[in-house]
Amino acid sequence: NNLAKFKNADVIGHPGGYVFSQFASGFGYSCEGAGTAFMPYLLSPLDTLAWRYNIPEMLYPEALTPGEREIGTRTNRNLWGNVYPRGGFLHQSDDYLAGAVVAQ
Repeated sequence: NNLAKFKNADVIGHPGGYVFSQFASGFGYSCEGAGTAFMPYLLSPLDTLAWRYNIPEMLYPEALTPGEREIGTRTNRNLWGNVYPRGGFLHQSDDYLAGAVVAQ
């Protein structure tokens, strides 16, 4: 299928978010954040079994229920993609929309 796209995703703690969280929590505007600067939370190239083959997420109820956890709507034909099962393959013709769904 020419619509299938593969994307890797990396989630790393941002140092600016940590500094802002410390600053804002000092004035009582927000709670201290749980993120740590430069901490890798998700590195999809290292999680080959789950990211490329959707194991074990293919068996989650969210992945088996149509219409569950979709970005966009089917009624106005603006469906970007499904969040579950979380993996690198996505059926989306627009490369930017595919990247946004994977980042979700």
